[in-house]
Amino acid sequence: MTEASARHALRASFPARSSFSAHATAVIAVLCAASLVLLEGCGGNNSSTSATGPITVTVSTPSSSVLLGNPQQLTATVTGTSNTAVTWSVNGIAGGNAMVGTTSSAGLYTAPQDLPNPATVTIQATSQANSSVSGSVVLTITSDIGVTVATSPPGMSSVFPAEMVQLLATIKSAGQPDTNVNWAVNGVPNGNSTLGTITSTGAGTALYTVPATAPNPASVTITADCVADSSKSANLVESIQDCKLNGTIGYVAPAPYMPPSGSTCDVSDVNTLNACVAAVRAGTTTKVRFTAMVNCSGNQTCLVDLSNVHGPVAFFGAPGITAGFLRTDSYTYPILSVSGASDLTIANLTFDEGPDDPACTPVQVNGSYTYPCRSTIEIGNQHSSNIALMQLSILHSKDHAIAFSATSGITIQDSQIHAAGVFGIWSGNDQSLISSNVTITNNLIQDVQSNGIFLSFTQNTTIKGNTLKHNHHVALFDSCSGLCPGGQIDMNNNASLQIYSNQIIDGQIDLNNATGQTAGIEIGQQNTDVTITNNEITNNLGPGVGANPGATGTNFRITGNNIYNNGLNLGGLSGTGIQEAGDCFTPQAHQNRSTSVITTAQLPSPRPRAGSRHLGLSWRSQSQ
Repeated sequence: MTEASARHALRASFPARSSFSAHATAVIAVLCAASLVLLEGCGGNNSSTSATGPITVTVSTPSSSVLLGNPQQLTATVTGTSNTAVTWSVNGIAGGNAMVGTTSSAGLYTAPQDLPNPATVTIQATSQANSSVSGSVVLTITSDIGVTVATSPPGMSSVFPAEMVQLLATIKSAGQPDTNVNWAVNGVPNGNSTLGTITSTGAGTALYTVPATAPNPASVTITADCVADSSKSANLVESIQDCKLNGTIGYVAPAPYMPPSGSTCDVSDVNTLNACVAAVRAGTTTKVRFTAMVNCSGNQTCLVDLSNVHGPVAFFGAPGITAGFLRTDSYTYPILSVSGASDLTIANLTFDEGPDDPACTPVQVNGSYTYPCRSTIEIGNQHSSNIALMQLSILHSKDHAIAFSATSGITIQDSQIHAAGVFGIWSGNDQSLISSNVTITNNLIQDVQSNGIFLSFTQNTTIKGNTLKHNHHVALFDSCSGLCPGGQIDMNNNASLQIYSNQIIDGQIDLNNATGQTAGIEIGQQNTDVTITNNEITNNLGPGVGANPGATGTNFRITGNNIYNNGLNLGGLSGTGIQEAGDCFTPQAHQNRSTSVITTAQLPSPRPRAGSRHLGLSWRSQSQ
C-alpha cells in the first residue's frame, strides 16, 4: 500500500467533520436544557421564568404615613424575572388584619381604624418567583382626631334629677377612624348610682340617667374617651338642678328681615304679581319683592303657582313695610301652591285671609265632611325639596295655615300663625307622601281652632323654641262619642322627632262642649325615636302630655320638662311603651320665657276637616 492510499483509508474510517460537529452541538443542547429544568425545580415554582439577573423587589409609597382608616396605594417593582407577581403581608401577617391594617392583592393598604402600639407597620411584598426575595416599607399610622361631646338635643347643660339625657360624641378626622368611645362619669367608667349611669346606645351615642338625688357638689363631668386614639377625649359638665330649664323657652321676635341683594321683580298689585310669577316660571327673574298688600278679590286672582319651579328663587316683602296678600273672598284655592319644586324661599310676607266666610261652612254626609275652602300655603302632591318659609304672618286661614307633604327639607321659622280655621301646621295623612328633615322653630302659633301643629308621617323633625298658645280651642271633630278634645301639638306615625324648648300654654276648649279638654301635647300612634324635653307646658285644661287610646312609642322619652298647672300633668302613658322620668311638676320663675303674643282677633266659626278623625283623648292614668 502506498502512503497516499493509507491516508485515504484512515479518513474513510471517521464521519465527516460537519456531521461530528452537529452531533456534538445537539448533545450539548440536551444537557443544557436538562440543567435548566433542574435549576428551575430547585426554585420551587412551576411558572416559566427567564433569568436576566438576580431577582429584586422594591416597594414604594407616596407617603411614609397614613391616617387612621384611610387607604394608601403601594407599588411593588420586581426585576430579574418576567413573573412580577408578589404576595403582600403586614407585620408578617398575610394580607394583614384589623389591628395592623390590610392589603389587597393589588397593594392597596387600608390603615387600621384604631391606633396600633407602636404606631408603625412594616408592609412586605414577597416575590412569587422566589419566596426568599422580598421588599418592604415602613408606614407610620397617624391620628388627627378631634373629639366633641354634647347633648342631643344640644345645649342641655342643666339637668333634672332622674332625667334621661341623650349624649352624642362626635369624632372628627380626615381619616376614617373607629367612632366608638368609652364613657365615664367623674372618671368612673359608665358611672354609678351616685353619679348617674351611662348606657351606650350605639357608636358615639349613649343615654345618661341622672341620679334621683343630686350628688355633692351637684354637677358631674361626663367624659368620652376615643377608642381609636386613647390620647383624645372630650368632657361635658352637667349641672343637676331641680326644674331649671335650659336657654330661652318659646318664641322670640326675630331680627329685622334682611332681603337678598340684586335686581328684583316688584309686586304692588295683581297685575304685577301675575307678571312676576310668569317671569319666575320663565326663568327671567329669581327675586320677587312685594312693596304693598295685594288685594286678592276674585277666583284664583292671587294664585302663586310655583309647581316645578327650581331655584334658588325668593319671594319676599320689602323691609319696614307690611306687604303680601289680602284675601276677603274666594277661598277655594291656596294662595301659594308648591309641587315638584326645589330651593324656594318665601319670607317677610303677610297672608291675611280676612274675616269668616259662610261659604267655608263644611257639609257633613254620612259622618264625613266636605270642606270647600283651601289652606293658605299648600306644599305637596309631588316631591319638593329645600323649601324655606321665614318671617311670615299667616292670619285667619280658612283651612290650615301651612299644609305640606312629600317634602324633603322644609323649614318654618320666625313666623306667626294666628286664628287658622283647622290646623296651624299640618303634614298630611298619606303615608306614601312622607316628609323628611323638617324644622319648625321659633314660631308663634296662637288661637288656632284645632291643633296648632299636627305632625304625621315625617322623619327627622325638630320642633324647637315655639310658643303655642290657646290652640285647639274649638272641638271640630265629632268622632269620640261626642266632640273630640285634642292637643296643641299632635303627633302620629313619625320617626326621629325632637320637641324641645317650646312654651305650650293656655290650651282649652272655649265652649267646654267636648268629651275632654285641650292637652299641651297629644300623642297618637306609632311614633319612634322621639324626645320631648326642656319644654314649659302649663295652664292647659287637659293633660300637659297625654296619649290617645292605642298610642304606642318606641324609644320614646318624655324627660326634663316643666309640666305644671294642667288639668292633669300626665295622662294615658301606661302600657304605651313611652318612658317618662325626671320631669318637674311645680311652677318655676327662672326660665327665660317668651311673652310675645298677638292680639286675639275674632275667630272663624268651628269647622271640621274633611276626612280627618281624632281618636280623642282618654286619660287612663294620672302620673302627676
